Order: sequence, then structure tokens, then C-alpha cells
Amino acid sequence: MKTVTEKNHCKKSISWMTAMALLLFAIPLSAQEPWPADANWQVMLDSNWNNMTDPPNDQNPASVDVISNGVPASAYFYASSTSVFYRMVLSDTPISNQNELKPFAWMASIDVNGDGSLDWQIRAAGITEYIQIFCFLPATTLNWQVPNPVSAGYVRAINMGSFYYFDMQVPLTALQRDGYPNNVDLDTPIRFFFHTSTTEAVDIKDATVPTTNFSAAFGLTGTTTLGNASDGYGRINDTRDTSPYSSAGIWKPNETVLVSGSGWPGSGSSYFNSGVRNVRFKDPDGNVVWSGTVTTDATGNFTGSSSWAIPTTAVSGIYSIEVEDPRTAGSWLKYDTFTVENPIAIELYSFFASSHQNGVIIAWHATAYGNTAGFHLWRSTSETSFERITAAMIAEPTRQTTEHNVYEFYDTSGVDGTRLYKLEEISLDGASTFYGPISVSYTSGIAAATHPNDFKFLQNYPNPFNPQTSIVYELGERAEVSLSIHDMNSRVVRVLVAGAQPAGRYSIVWDARNDFGEPVSSGIYIYRLVAGEFSQTHIMTLLK
Repeated sequence: MKTVTEKNHCKKSISWMTAMALLLFAIPLSAQEPWPADANWQVMLDSNWNNMTDPPNDQNPASVDVISNGVPASAYFYASSTSVFYRMVLSDTPISNQNELKPFAWMASIDVNGDGSLDWQIRAAGITEYIQIFCFLPATTLNWQVPNPVSAGYVRAINMGSFYYFDMQVPLTALQRDGYPNNVDLDTPIRFFFHTSTTEAVDIKDATVPTTNFSAAFGLTGTTTLGNASDGYGRINDTRDTSPYSSAGIWKPNETVLVSGSGWPGSGSSYFNSGVRNVRFKDPDGNVVWSGTVTTDATGNFTGSSSWAIPTTAVSGIYSIEVEDPRTAGSWLKYDTFTVENPIAIELYSFFASSHQNGVIIAWHATAYGNTAGFHLWRSTSETSFERITAAMIAEPTRQTTEHNVYEFYDTSGVDGTRLYKLEEISLDGASTFYGPISVSYTSGIAAATHPNDFKFLQNYPNPFNPQTSIVYELGERAEVSLSIHDMNSRVVRVLVAGAQPAGRYSIVWDARNDFGEPVSSGIYIYRLVAGEFSQTHIMTLLK
């Protein structure tokens, strides 16, 4: 060990080299930030999600003895948007009466890619009186340093009576280097632990984990992020984007969202729970759209999961993935986000036609979610041959209500008799979805055929059905209409129509989904029409 005289001589001999080296670094010296409040420090967890602890009085001198007596854990961390803060608990102060670091070293070692090897090391070195950051390419490379870290404000010691807090802070940019594959940002999953040394070599005298081997030490530490966006450890992500908290993974309706992850409590942990984790997805509005489970093996790595099949009615936007905290039942941790792009995101509330003296009015009410380019109408006098009757795509609604877009088209061409109409919806990527057909009887010049003379509620067609069916009814006059689907226990499954409608013939499509856009199970369903004083009920069967 160098004496104090030798240490001061060493400082003088390297001072000119240090000054030249700092001129070469791309990362500027960042000003230190105010230290976080005690309540903001995050306890570091080991691989079993237990607090990192180390027994007291197992190392000499006491200033390199990591302990946990009198405190919940031996190690803590915190991160702002620009700086990273580390705290370890020691038996004695690491700072001398001369307000310098004692001639030892205190380090935080970081593994970025989960391979158990050292990628970054933050080192408060009392022999040369520097706080430094090294990366490994694999050669050891000095990436950032500040001399006299105590007086510069980058380290401090706090006397807590029976122990000392030793705190370090570094700028986040100092953990990044051009061309280095294992840079660290706030959302990077990392494993890290604290340790001490009586030299400035890359070795371990005492640590927050019970080993002096780097690979073994990383294996005993929990995976977390400096930004701590999840307020938890481990990681989970959709498989189209391995970066946590990133929404770059894109999924579309009828696809099944798959998740993966690692760093969860292993079989040796009291939080293992047979490897079962509760997970849920939330839509852009914060509504839970799916809940299920994922499973992990004895080492905490994911082995499988139940999955969410995205419904065709899913809203486009950013969805979140949450996992129930193994430590606190009912507490959910946000781990990742993904994007749903729905090219055919429309909910058709009604599609109907009514006969008038000079033609037929075709109208439809829809709620669109921003991915619909427009509509075309098709007409036929038979079930087999349809022709398109819209020269240009209908992109704008005729009018809007507080709930729906209302579209109308006046068909003045064609022959007398029964006409069939289909509605084609075109998404922004050119995909088409057809609705209908609906039928209407037309006789040119006869106003009496404008609307039905009475109320009728017809049997759905097809029946049984899968995946959708049409429900047809006629209104003899304008009325407040309610059309709803119920299960066999009389619980409401879906409300298809709720509001005033003029006289006419209507055809409503039910896609076998509930009001939340979720597919319903096979079985018998009741559907009920209430129009003014008219009320009637039918049953139908869904077969999958």
C-alpha cells in the first residue's frame, strides 16, 4: 500500500498526463447535481428480489468493509435525467481528515448485455484521488474522470452513527461511448453491484454480494434499469422490440402478441411462486384489454405465456405491459409498451336503406379510429353479381353526431324491384372489408314505398353463424331504438343500436364481440329490439 507521501508524489507525477488525457475525451466534465433526498434512493435487489446485504466486520480496514447492519440493505441507487447516483454502506468513513479519499478504491461494476462480464466500472480511487469511469472494448479504456472528487462534489460520506453512507455521482453521458455496443441509458436493463478494493486494480475486497468473482457476482444481482421506470426488477418485453419501455414493436389485428423476459425471481426465492407471473395489457386510454400469465424457469427466465389475440376492433395506439409485483399482491409494475396499428379500425353501428319516390337512400353510422380511408357502395339484384355504384370513394361523413359519423348516398339509378347493397370499407393500406348485404324494395315514382307500414323484427341471418351475422328490422315510423345482445343469464353482451332512427329497413351486423371488443364464446344468445312501444326478442346461435 502506498503511504500518504507516496500517494501525493503519484498525484504530481501523473497530473500533466491526466490534463492531456482529459483534452482527448469527447465527454465534457459535467457539473455535479444536488444529491437526492433519502426517500428517493432505490434499494438494490439481488437475483431473488431480496435486498442486497453484506455481514459487518468481515473486512479490514473498516473503510472498505461493506455492511448492512442498521439499514435495510447495503446498496442503493438513483438516477435523474442526466446523472446517476450510487450509495453503499460502510463500517467507517472513506474520507480522511484532509478531506480526501483514503488510499483505497470504491467501485460500481456494471454488466449491460447479461453475459456476466464487466462492461463498465465507476471507480472512486483514493490512491490517485480521482473518480473515473472505465469501459471495456475488451481493452480497459478510461472514458471519464474528475480529480479531487471530494472537494469537487462527486463523492461524499455521511456519518449515520453506527455506519457511513458513501455516495458517488456521475453524469449519465459518461456511461456512453461512440462505437461501444454496451452503452447505458435510463432504459437499459443492467446488472450491477458495489465493491471495494485496497488497490486500484479490477478486483474485489468486499462487495454487496457474497463472492469475489465478477461473473458469479453479476449472476447474483437483479436486473433493473437506472431510470427505474417499472419501479421493479427483471424485464419483460414484446418480442418485436427487445428494448424495454420502447413502443417500437408494432402489432396488428388478428396477430397474437408474444412476450419474453428474464431476471425474475428464481426457484431459490420466496417470490418464485412456481414461476407464474400475472401480466396484463392496457390500451392507450388505460383500460385493461387482456390479462393472463407468464411462466419462468428456475433461473428466472421466461418459458412461455398465455397470449392476447388482437381483435379487429382494437384502437390504434401505444399499449402498456404490466406485471404484478411478486413482492406485493395487487401492485402492478409497468415494464414495456408496444404499438397496435389497426388498418381496419371501424365499428359499424348501422347500415340501412330506405326507398323514396326518386331513388333509394343508403346510410350507415360508424365510429372510425383514424385508419379508414373511405367507403364504396355495391349494388345487385341477386346474391351473386354486384357492381360498384360509387364513382369516387366516400371519404367524408355527411354529418357527425356526438357518437357517430353518419354517411349517406342517394341511389337514383337502377331498375324497379328488390335491390341488394354491400358496403366496402377501405383502410389506409388499401385493405377492404365488406358489410351486408341489405335489401330494399323500390318502385320508381311511387312515394308510398318510402318506408315500411309497420314494425318488423326478423330472424338473424345466417343462423347458426360464425364469425358474423346480420340482424334486420323495419320501422314503420321514427322511433327511439334499442337493439342489444344478451347471454342466457340476461346479462348485456353488446349494445348495437341506441338512439332515434327514421322509418326504414335496417340491417345491423354483429361480429360476435362484446362491448369491450373481445370475442365471445360459442353458445346461444338473445337479441332484443325495442322501438317505441314495439318490443320483440329472438335467439341465435354462435358456433366456433
